Amino acid sequence: MDYQSRIVMIQRKFIVNMKTLYIKHKALDTDESIGLYFEEIANGINARMPTDINEDEFISVLRKIWERCIQGHKSNFYFSLSLVIKAASDVSRDFNERRKAANRKFESVEKGVAEAEVVKNCKTHPEEFGWTIEKCHKWLDDIDGMIARQEINVHVARSLQGIPRAALKRLGYVEPVVELPEFDAL
Repeated sequence: MDYQSRIVMIQRKFIVNMKTLYIKHKALDTDESIGLYFEEIANGINARMPTDINEDEFISVLRKIWERCIQGHKSNFYFSLSLVIKAASDVSRDFNERRKAANRKFESVEKGVAEAEVVKNCKTHPEEFGWTIEKCHKWLDDIDGMIARQEINVHVARSLQGIPRAALKRLGYVEPVVELPEFDAL
C-alpha cells in the first residue's frame, strides 16, 4: 500500500467512525482546525504502522487501534491526539512482535527441514562430509585405543564405531575376508 491509499483508508475506517459517533471539541469549530486535527490523526496512525503491510492487515490493525481508543476514551468528544498515537504505537508494536514470532517459527521449520536434508545427504554421501576410508579406519583405531586404555565404556565405544562402519559401507569399502585354516590342517 502506498502513502495515499493508507491515508484514505484511515479516513474511511477511522475518522468517519469518529465523526459519526463522537462530538467535536469547541476548539475545532473552523474548517482549518478540524482539517488539521484529522490530518494529524491520519499522519500519526500512518507514521506508526509498518510499511510492508497489505490492505487486509492494515484494516485489521486500524480496527485494533479503534478498539484501543474506545477502551481508553471516557467522554463523548473526539479522541485526543495522544490517545490515538499511543494506541497506534501499541498496536503496531504488538503486530510487529507477532510477525517476528511467526517468522522465527517459520525460519526454524525451514532450518529443521534444511538440517534434515543435510543429515539425509550425510548418510547417503559420506564423502561430501569428509569421510574417507583412511579416516574411518583411524576413527576405529582411536576408539579401540580408548577401549584398551579404559577411557570409554565398551558399549558406548561399539556404538560410536557404528558411525565409521556405516560410512565405510556407503563408501563401498569391503573388508578383506580372512581365510581361516581348515581344522584338519592344524
